[in-house]
Amino acid sequence: METDYGVVWLTLKLALITALICVPLGLVVGRWLARRGAAQAWWVDALLLLPLIVPPTVFGLYFLGVFSGSSWVFSFHGLVLASVLVNLPFAVFPIRRAWEQIPTETLEGAACAGWPPGKVFTRCELPQAWHGIVSAFALVAAHTVGEFGVVMMVGGNIEGETRTMSLAIYDYVQSMNMNRAHSLALTCVALGAIVAIASHVLNPARWRRRLDARK
Repeated sequence: METDYGVVWLTLKLALITALICVPLGLVVGRWLARRGAAQAWWVDALLLLPLIVPPTVFGLYFLGVFSGSSWVFSFHGLVLASVLVNLPFAVFPIRRAWEQIPTETLEGAACAGWPPGKVFTRCELPQAWHGIVSAFALVAAHTVGEFGVVMMVGGNIEGETRTMSLAIYDYVQSMNMNRAHSLALTCVALGAIVAIASHVLNPARWRRRLDARK
């Protein structure tokens, strides 16, 4: 029988992989949306809002319908793909807001100075929007840890392969094993608190404010 340590490790692995995939995708999409403007990219906004509006079980049902007949769906790889699709908005929106807050005068000044696009991105845009990237990583990881509907529909609750902490808690409650359910639930709360504190501590904007206050 799978131990709770295995469940926690699998959940953390899923959260980390999902965040590592979603954040670069969110960086591309969020930056593009910030530059295009809401009026021109409303249809992308609508698509990104769907995973937040539609119940996760419904999303999982259609995910299975699209990939029906593929054995890899009921595996860790299928769970990662479904998790990325569901959690992508949590990466896009914070990054988009961060890019929208970059003063246009800064970008215009860099362009007038003859900086190439790569230098503008790495030396001008990225440092000012880094707090959005940190927030995106934290949000995606935290939401993945607590995701239930999609992992139940897609993963199939396979021990050692797709059985995450949320599914294990559900199983323990169903079998009236409340001690193990509470133990895993407290672990989820602790992980969420760690992610929240880390995102606050690592936020570059916080350190910039503290440095400015010392000047």
